Amino acid sequence: EVEIMMQEQKLRQLWRTTVRGLIIAIFFIVIVCLYEPRGKKLASSKSWFSKKNLLYLSSSTSSRNDDETVVEKKKKHGHVTLILSADPGDLIGGFGEGSVLYAASEYLGPDPRSKDFLCVSANRISIDKNHVLLVTTGIGATRAALCLDSILSIYGSGIKELIFMGTAGGSPAIGGLIDSQNCNRARPAEPWRITRFGDICVSSFMTNYDCQKCFWSAEPVFVKKKEQSQSSAADLEAAAANLDSACVAAPCSLHDRWDLFGQFACSFFQSPILVQEIIDAANNIYEDDDDENQQKAKLFSQIKIPDAIHDLETKFWQASTGLSPEWQTAAKQRQSDRKPRIHEFLRCAEATSSTYWNGAPYDELARGYIAELINEAISDLNLSIPFTDFPRTRSDVACFSAMEGTGWMSVLRLSELYLKYPNLPAANVRSVSDFTQSPLMYDPPTQLWFENPDWLDEQERTNATIIGYRFAIESASAVILSFFRARKLKKNVQNYPSASADTTFHIDKNVDDDDDSKSHMKKKNKEERHHHHHHHENSPDDDDTTD
Repeated sequence: EVEIMMQEQKLRQLWRTTVRGLIIAIFFIVIVCLYEPRGKKLASSKSWFSKKNLLYLSSSTSSRNDDETVVEKKKKHGHVTLILSADPGDLIGGFGEGSVLYAASEYLGPDPRSKDFLCVSANRISIDKNHVLLVTTGIGATRAALCLDSILSIYGSGIKELIFMGTAGGSPAIGGLIDSQNCNRARPAEPWRITRFGDICVSSFMTNYDCQKCFWSAEPVFVKKKEQSQSSAADLEAAAANLDSACVAAPCSLHDRWDLFGQFACSFFQSPILVQEIIDAANNIYEDDDDENQQKAKLFSQIKIPDAIHDLETKFWQASTGLSPEWQTAAKQRQSDRKPRIHEFLRCAEATSSTYWNGAPYDELARGYIAELINEAISDLNLSIPFTDFPRTRSDVACFSAMEGTGWMSVLRLSELYLKYPNLPAANVRSVSDFTQSPLMYDPPTQLWFENPDWLDEQERTNATIIGYRFAIESASAVILSFFRARKLKKNVQNYPSASADTTFHIDKNVDDDDDSKSHMKKKNKEERHHHHHHHENSPDDDDTTD
């Protein structure tokens, strides 16, 4: 009996030990599961990522502080298109800059790491079988920069490319309305120059409008007197009078002085390879047999300018009494085509500013800065231009005024230079929601230009903001949807060239308005370059860019 009792006691001890061991094992398994890298957890769940996209999801392989992943970062990008926009819907009551893309997509919900982002929101969506991380940054360059930096710090090389989509104030015409060479007259009226609401600028060039030093109006007169010591008193008096005219650019200079403003502060540019792909997609009609896709979203070729926008533009040109009747005729010709258009990237760019400016003198100044930017980009990127209307001047370009461009672009450049990131193909898609100036009036006795601030009453101005902003979002979104539709249809047909490939770009030739009048430029230089305030891109291995 004693032996039986001892055996039973041993069995009970063995059972307790076994149970304890099982409990401890289960406990450790639970702990491991809870702290397993997110990429591995999500890989087993239904997701819009395939197994080959786990690099995007794994924070352990994408942390920018992990030296072991630097080599991997240099090899290739991921498979996800990052789309940024600024406004969550504050401006016109809930209709944000990403609203159309959400409506046109297969919505899959918030990104699981969005709580770690310095962004308003971050959601995973799928557009025409393209994997997209759609992010709202918040308004302004600082918000855009902090948001993008937080995304890259977590997902790093999982991002394939970046597109910023938003609205902008646009020059009413390429080169402005007043002759920059002769303040006493308007520019010759040409329909191709006229900008419409919903017009698009797609570019990888942008400049910081605030990189400038501005003087009181007496300063330019002093400079003129110093440079032209023989100038008569009458000449100086006339020059001083012109400073009050809406023709003369604001008395600012020293733009793009990296020694004064610091590096990575003023102007940014990179290869326009992604830009050209977006432009080509938007300018072509891609048919899709999937009726559901056709009903879910309009492509850029299907966008029509609504009557309310058409009437608003007509009122603008009718209020521009300082312009010749030829301008009215040119405006009608441009308005006869009820579609917005895409301006080529050598004709426009974003001028980023935290100042909400409006007026012809500011537009003159901004177009001058944009012309400098485009000329510098052509030189630094070694783009061969087979025609002679270069260098660009402010008479050749349109300004797209916005608030985020140089913020997020500076993060890309700094990440490449200091953190050894591969160059991330990027494009800035901006759509005109209003004009950068009011209608112009001219006073012959004084030979001065003035702007008409009363061409809209308060209620009309409010309505103009709403309809202009909403249509600009629809137009820019249609460009993005056209891009993804083209990607879907071409996916199994051809591979997309890398940024290092010998690529032909299509650009405007001159002032000819013929859509078929295109020229080509080739990117010849394939080497990594670093200009005093630009870090030229490393050409990534884009084996994955066909996804």
